[in-house]
Amino acid sequence: MFHPTQALHELQIRKANLTQHKNVEHTIHGLKIGLISNLNDYHTLEQLGSLTFSMGYLEDAKFYYSKALAIAQPTQVTELYHELFLIETAMQLKYDDFVVDRPTHFLDHFIRYLYECSTQNHVFNLDIDWISYLGVAITDRAFIDTNTEMRQFFDHVDGLLYLYDRLSNDDSRNVLINVIALRIWGGKRVKSVLNDSAYWRRRSLILGLSQPNDVIYNNHWALPLYDLSKMGYPISLYSMNVVISNTFMEKQYEYVGSNHRIKAQAGDVVIDAGGCWGDTALYFAHEVGEDGQVYSFEFIPSNINTMKKNLDLNPHLRDRVTIIEQPVWNTSDQLCYYLDNGPASTVSNTKIEGGTGETVTLSIDDLVIRNDIKKVDFIKMDVECAEMKALQGAVKAITKFKPTLAIAVYHHMADFGDICRFISELNLGYQFFLGHYTITREETVLFAVTE
Repeated sequence: MFHPTQALHELQIRKANLTQHKNVEHTIHGLKIGLISNLNDYHTLEQLGSLTFSMGYLEDAKFYYSKALAIAQPTQVTELYHELFLIETAMQLKYDDFVVDRPTHFLDHFIRYLYECSTQNHVFNLDIDWISYLGVAITDRAFIDTNTEMRQFFDHVDGLLYLYDRLSNDDSRNVLINVIALRIWGGKRVKSVLNDSAYWRRRSLILGLSQPNDVIYNNHWALPLYDLSKMGYPISLYSMNVVISNTFMEKQYEYVGSNHRIKAQAGDVVIDAGGCWGDTALYFAHEVGEDGQVYSFEFIPSNINTMKKNLDLNPHLRDRVTIIEQPVWNTSDQLCYYLDNGPASTVSNTKIEGGTGETVTLSIDDLVIRNDIKKVDFIKMDVECAEMKALQGAVKAITKFKPTLAIAVYHHMADFGDICRFISELNLGYQFFLGHYTITREETVLFAVTE
C-alpha cells in the first residue's frame, strides 16, 4: 500500500541528500553511452534511474525506471514500483523544489528515439532504383555497415554532442538523431525522415523526364538524358534518377525549415567543390543568374568529359561555370594520383596500382588569389572525405567573405562534429543547420550561415 504522506516525507529526506557533484553527472553520461549498445541492460537502466533520481531529474528517473520495469525479474518489481511511486507523487503533488530543471542533450534525445524505433521491423527499407542501378541483387538486407557505424559512433560521440548543442533549431536536431540512428541500426529499425509516400511520388515524376533512347556512359555508369523543364529548371543533362532527385528535387544545397531558408542567391559567386557530372554546377548556375559565377572543382577525366557535355547542352548557363580541373585540398601544387572510375574514383598522395593519372592540388584560398575573385558568397563541398582538408585551405576566404557554407558530413561519423567545430572555432558568428536528402545514410549536409 502506498501513502502520499509517507512518500512526501521520504522525498524531503532525499531532497536534503541531493547529490550535486560533477562525478555523478560524468557517471550518468557514461551509463547512457553504454546503454546505447544494449537497451535491455537492466543493471544500467536501474543505475540510471537511481542516479538521475538522486540528482533530482524526475522525468529522467521515471523514464529509466519504467524501462527497467518492463524487463525486471519478479524479485525486482516491488522496489521499482516504490521508486516510481515516489517520482509520480513528487510530480503530481507539485513538489517542485525537488525537481531540478536541465536542458535536453543529444544522448537524452537519442536514447528515447532508439526506444521508439526498437519495435520496428521495416521490410525492403532501401532505395530499390539506386540498388538496381548499381547492379546489386536486391534482398531485404542491410546496405549499411552497422557494426562499423556503431564503432565510429562510440569513437566520436563527443563530436555528435558538440554538433547537437550548436544546431540552431529542433528540425536540425531531429535530423541528426534520425540520421545517426539509421547509421548504427540500419533500415530494419529506422526509416529516414525523408522516406514517405510524398518522397516516392516526387521520385516517380523524375522517371518520366528521362530519354531512355539517349544514353551516354561514364565508365560503367549509364546516364540517360533528362529534361528538367517540367520541374521548373530550363536544364537538360545526362545523369541518373537519384542524382536528379538529390540536386534538383530535394534541393540538397538548400535548407528550408523553421523560418530559415539558406540557398545560393542571384548574383552570388559559388565555389562548387566536387562537380562530378555537372549537376550541381548547373543547379548553382541557374540559381545565381546572369550576374553570378560558379567555380566547379573536378579533376577526374571521365567526369570532366561528362560535365562538359552537360554544360554544352545548356549554353545559356555554360558561361557562368568555370571548371577547375584540380582536386581541392588544404595546400596547392601537391602531387597526387588517381584511378578514374567516375563518381567512385580513388585518389591518393601515393601511387595507386593500376592508376590512370596524376595531378596537383589547389586550395580555395589560392583559387581566389590566382583567379582574382573579388567575393565568395557560397561554398558547397562534397569531396569524398576531403572536406576537412578543403576547409583548412579556405580559411582566408571564409574569414574575409563569410560565405554561406554547405558541407557534406556523411562520409565519416567524425565529420559531424569535427567540421562543425572547425567552422565554429573560426569565431565568425556562424549558425548551423542540418539537412538530409536521401532515404539512405548518404547526403547529409551541414549548413553554416552568418547572421
